[in-house]
Amino acid sequence: TNTPLQALAILNDPAFIECAAGLAADMLMRNQHGASPGYGFLRCTGRLPTALETDVLNQLLTSELARYQANPEAAEAAVRPYEAVWKQKHADDRDAVQRAAWSSVANVLINLDEKVTRY
Repeated sequence: TNTPLQALAILNDPAFIECAAGLAADMLMRNQHGASPGYGFLRCTGRLPTALETDVLNQLLTSELARYQANPEAAEAAVRPYEAVWKQKHADDRDAVQRAAWSSVANVLINLDEKVTRY
């Protein structure tokens, strides 16, 4: 299982946040029309998400979009250190709110127990 310290490291370490930005860029570019976190889930776990998992991820994305839309400065601050990742993935045309929200979802996906200890 994950330890609390391991989970905190994965959620907050700059290297993992950069990985999350890359995964978020992949999800956005892969799903340009009707974007869904399902592709990221598949990349992290090797399986498609269940209906419940899809609902939870979509709810998280919706709440993160709302949070960053209410505070665009926080979105800009969250994505600024990882601009090179977005440019490398050709996803830098997305606004900071989109990039920050999708990065938050990707960070959760990277921290899934199924990703960390089983895959």
